[in-house]
Amino acid sequence: MFIEPVPEYAAACRKRYAGNSRIEVAAVAIGASVGELQISISGPFSTASEETRREDARLGDRGTGGGRISVPVTTLDAFLADHRIPPGFDLLGVDVEGYEAEVFAGFDLARWRPRMLIVELMDTHPSATAHLQDHARLGREISALGYTVAFKDVTNTVFVRD
Repeated sequence: MFIEPVPEYAAACRKRYAGNSRIEVAAVAIGASVGELQISISGPFSTASEETRREDARLGDRGTGGGRISVPVTTLDAFLADHRIPPGFDLLGVDVEGYEAEVFAGFDLARWRPRMLIVELMDTHPSATAHLQDHARLGREISALGYTVAFKDVTNTVFVRD
C-alpha cells in the first residue's frame, strides 16, 4: 500500500505499478487528525510542514515554488482500520518531509506493532535542524515501545520489533 497525498504523484504511482495487483495507491495525507491539510508542492520534497519548507528554502538544496494545495487527511489508525490491515503487519515506512511527528500522533504503535519501521528521523543530520527535538523524541518513543534501532544514518532510522 502506497500513500501519496499529491494527486499528480499518486496518479504517477498508480501508472508505474499498474501491472502489480498487490500494490494499491491511496491519494490521502496522513496526520494527527481527520480533515484537510495544506501541502507545499516541491517534487519529492513536498511537505505539509512549514518549518521544513522554510528550512529547505534557507538551505537552498531542494526545489521550491510549486505552490500549495489542499488535500484530505486522515489518521494512520483510521487508514489502517479502513483498509483492514491486520496488526503486526510487516513494514511501515514514514517519509513525510518533517511531518513525521504528526503522522505518529494519529497512530497507536502499541496496537499495530509492525515488525519493522523505516522512519525519516533527521535528529543527527548535520544541517537539518527544523525537527531536531521532535525527531529525537519520536525515536525515543518508538524504542520505548519495544523496538530496537537496526540501522541509522543522517536521514533514516530502521527499527525492528523486539
